[in-house]
Amino acid sequence: MVIEFFGLPGAGKTTVCVHLCKLLRDNGNNVLASHELMAEDLSKSDQISRRLRLIASEYVRGCHFGLRVSSAAFTKQTSLRDNLKAIFNFLTINAFLARAARTGDTLLLDQGLIQAAWSWRFRIGHSQEDDLPVFGSAPDYNLIVLKADQAVIKERLDQRSHNHSRLSSGSGANGEQSSWERAVALSERSRDDFAKVEHSGNKATYSEFSTTGSSAEDLAAAIFKTLDAR
Repeated sequence: MVIEFFGLPGAGKTTVCVHLCKLLRDNGNNVLASHELMAEDLSKSDQISRRLRLIASEYVRGCHFGLRVSSAAFTKQTSLRDNLKAIFNFLTINAFLARAARTGDTLLLDQGLIQAAWSWRFRIGHSQEDDLPVFGSAPDYNLIVLKADQAVIKERLDQRSHNHSRLSSGSGANGEQSSWERAVALSERSRDDFAKVEHSGNKATYSEFSTTGSSAEDLAAAIFKTLDAR
């Protein structure tokens, strides 16, 4: 089973993911969690090193998981750095999926392919129909969409001491509000992206939760019940 969290920066993806991971393990599930591999307390170089080892390990084993993505996701990026970041993110996600498929573990992604598609579009600066991800044989894919009010997200982002976000106060080349509006508009396309999974014939489910006014523990419990009911 694959569980991917999607939401704007500051929506609470990683925080809720941590609590859901504990619930899953407490109930006997073996979990492969992306937030543990790329823990925020690690240096950037250590995170990159861990990701490279994961990618190398799975591709040496012949990683042919089947996920593909339009070349537009890479070629339409505005700089070489963004191209390399998009490719690195895709390879990392594919390697996570390959390892989970090989081990049978539940894969928990605080940022996965749907989130990557949002980031690709946001960096490009406009919406592209041909940069939608194309899914292969992703098994039992569950997308958990987390939403929060703009004021709540901005407060959370402004409190971060690391990983300055494009939605933090003062961010965005076109102004803070226009960046927010574009981010929200692009996030609304997540369900269209996710339909690609369903159209590929895989078991796929989509759920939305609000993190405004709810604790991460309560949200994780609600998400766990939703997954358990399936």
